[in-house]
Amino acid sequence: MQKRLLILIALCIPFIGYSQTITNADWRDSDGDGNIDQVHLTFSANMNITDGDGAGGTGLDCITISGGINIDATPDYTSTNIGFITLDIDDIAGTATPSNTITYSNAATNSSINLNIGGTEVLNGELTTNGGTYSDGAAPAITDFEYRDNNLDGQVDRIFVTFSETLDAASVLAANDLDITNVGDFTSAAFGTDGTDLITGAVSSVEITLGTPSSVQDTEDGSTNFAVSTQNAFSLTDGTNANTTLGAQTQAS
Repeated sequence: MQKRLLILIALCIPFIGYSQTITNADWRDSDGDGNIDQVHLTFSANMNITDGDGAGGTGLDCITISGGINIDATPDYTSTNIGFITLDIDDIAGTATPSNTITYSNAATNSSINLNIGGTEVLNGELTTNGGTYSDGAAPAITDFEYRDNNLDGQVDRIFVTFSETLDAASVLAANDLDITNVGDFTSAAFGTDGTDLITGAVSSVEITLGTPSSVQDTEDGSTNFAVSTQNAFSLTDGTNANTTLGAQTQAS
């Protein structure tokens, strides 16, 4: 019995005796719209979270994100014995790792994060000052389609595509990976069957020549119905995360 007790104490001492930290903050795009909207925090050990005013209160006020980015205050964050937590946050434009920083405050009024065994609170300060890291967990996405008249004949003949961040050259996107699901005012416009990969380097945008240009002289979609979707075996990657399921896109302009 005494031997078992000594083993238990030996296992607990490393957690109780050392400072506890947020070891990583992983930025994520949960809805795939090309903007970061979550941060996933990993702790150095299993923690208990106290949320003094519960759901709909001030939220997790012991955590702040620079740049005025708010954490969703809707949930009750009270938890026990957890090694990580995923927080919904205000949108941060794009999917590249942002410059925003995360700071823990042990002087917060309504919340705290403490070690599950021993109660040691997470160290005060910005994440990296305590040995933590930031990581990119958000895959690139298409954020905008812009129709253009390249030869100035009054007919739409190209689509300019903007990505949520700079792509890696390993990305694959061709004209036949895209489909005009509603031509709007641009009768007959189509991407066509060209399978040539348009991404051959680090790019944040690409211009695609339509296989079939619009057959009418009109360079503004008054119907507001023009829409583009993705298809086939494309892949957008930033070198860490890949997106192969972009789905339907928003109204082009």
